[in-house]
Amino acid sequence: MSALRIAADVGGTFTDVVITDGDGRMRALKVPSTPGAFERGVLHGLTEALAGAGAEAGSLHHVLHATTAGTNAVLERSGSPPALVTTGGFRDVLEIGRLRTPTIYDLGWTKPAPLVPRYLRFEVAERIGADGSVVTPLSFEGLGDALEAAVAAGVRAVAVSLLNAHINPAHEHAVAAFVRERYPDLLVTTGTGVVREIGEYERTSTAVVNAYLRPVISAYLGRLASGLVALGADAPVMVMQSSGGMMPVASAAELPVHLLESGPAAGVLAAAGVARATGDRRAISFDMGGTTAKASLIEDFAPLYANEFSVGSELSAASRLIRGAGYAVRLPVIDLAEVGAGGGSIARVDVGGALRVGPESAGAMPGPACYGRGGAAATVTDANLILGYLSEQHLLASGAGADLARAEEVVGRDVAGPLGLSAVDAALAVHRVADQQMARVLRAVSTERGRMIGDYTLVAFGGSGGLHAASLAEAVGIARVVVPPLAGVLSAVGLLQAPVELSVTETVGLEVTDDSVPTIAALVDRLAAEQRSELDRIVKTVPALDEPAGGRGDETEVVVDLDVRYPGEASELTLALPGTTFDAAGAVELVTRFHSRHLAEYGHGEAGAVEVVRVRVTARRPQHDGGSA
Repeated sequence: MSALRIAADVGGTFTDVVITDGDGRMRALKVPSTPGAFERGVLHGLTEALAGAGAEAGSLHHVLHATTAGTNAVLERSGSPPALVTTGGFRDVLEIGRLRTPTIYDLGWTKPAPLVPRYLRFEVAERIGADGSVVTPLSFEGLGDALEAAVAAGVRAVAVSLLNAHINPAHEHAVAAFVRERYPDLLVTTGTGVVREIGEYERTSTAVVNAYLRPVISAYLGRLASGLVALGADAPVMVMQSSGGMMPVASAAELPVHLLESGPAAGVLAAAGVARATGDRRAISFDMGGTTAKASLIEDFAPLYANEFSVGSELSAASRLIRGAGYAVRLPVIDLAEVGAGGGSIARVDVGGALRVGPESAGAMPGPACYGRGGAAATVTDANLILGYLSEQHLLASGAGADLARAEEVVGRDVAGPLGLSAVDAALAVHRVADQQMARVLRAVSTERGRMIGDYTLVAFGGSGGLHAASLAEAVGIARVVVPPLAGVLSAVGLLQAPVELSVTETVGLEVTDDSVPTIAALVDRLAAEQRSELDRIVKTVPALDEPAGGRGDETEVVVDLDVRYPGEASELTLALPGTTFDAAGAVELVTRFHSRHLAEYGHGEAGAVEVVRVRVTARRPQHDGGSA
């Protein structure tokens, strides 16, 4: 029998599972997610999928996973605060942040409270200069006592982020070693271990988010691995990153900040595959689940990427126009926007008589009222059932029926009664308000980025995507909608298509001149060689990913991206480098492309000097299906 691959995507309401064999045959199912212990839903779904395929767990080639556990931990603030060790004078960098707000004219808007309270932020006497030289030698005085107090307060993780460590990480490494030696049970994250680039706020914020997530995610992934062993599955687990690449579960446990947009990234990859199949060169990926709706731009059949995003806000977007709402994460990510609107979003009439939908959700438990699991609030799913957009006989993932009378009762009480409408009119109003909520993410990735939204095709998927695709497209001016096969579990399908991936970024800070080209070229060559070697090492440590018998040669792809700007600008544009070498001809092409891209993005372009701020090198390798057993 062919070896099996299985993919599980955990959402806020349902866990989607797809199982495929070496011949490409797929079987899909949905099971309720299990908040608080998401691994139980995953293991239940794997068991059901294996039983449906008539297979044993031992036949699994590898397990692919996307999870919302990290995002939920930040949104719900359900993790335990880490400690932060930083350079003297920089204790408050998390609170100072950047002068960016998501709502420029809202004088009442306040920043989210830092994930590390001030009493858990500790300074050390040290200073590395901007050139990497030691300005002030490192001193550990007082750090031992501070850590003692932090451990006594229940701290389980520590972030270490020192000024200019991206140029010279010696002091940062020494502090991390000091912490590990005295408290080996503490989970230590260094800023340069996550982000090796300029920007003390972004680097510190990313390290803190990683430290905040490590106790939660490492425990979750550990329970998942133990559950797989108990099922008899001796298969490696690969986890989806926000950038759209897979990473081994051991790496994911150490760097969980890479998993924040795990599930949405898989969905965008699958939507890009759909766009290629249908010939839609320009498309918008629209993923509506039970809790959130996500959108992403696809151009030339490929997703767009960003270098930074925020997590922990109502409307999350990687756009340069929407920042400051949550916690900054400076890592590669598929460029998407997300809003709290889904099938489980709760509908209500506020004190002013206005109909509101979301961002609160009924979630997996109790779920919408029509599920019959104790849900007491009216939701979008209840409204869609009343409208006849859902089957009363086969609504639930288990194939069980839904309670139409209960849906009419809660919609009548919470919406129709207060607004003086019939149940059907109230349900239609809920549907349309939900559309307007989700239209925000479609505009965030298109209109707000200078694109004509009517030029794009809407690729709709997720458990509720097809229900709203037509009316939503009409509301924003999109003429063509594609709802693909397996739309309800398309993010899990995306996991099967994703490559194994490794990425690194280093700061350059040089204008493009004849003199600087050799320096930039040498850095590109070094990083490309390092990433290729490291990815090969990872693949060899995971037998199921290594080349099968009768191998196909070296399939590793290396991609180089450059963050470029005019000198003095605060923001950069990312341009891909054709191939993996940088020379004089490539420099001329880069400058020309940057001027054109700057004109398209900002409305003006200059014929002046151009600065390369960072180099990002990504190594990718396709998954293998294991062939025939």
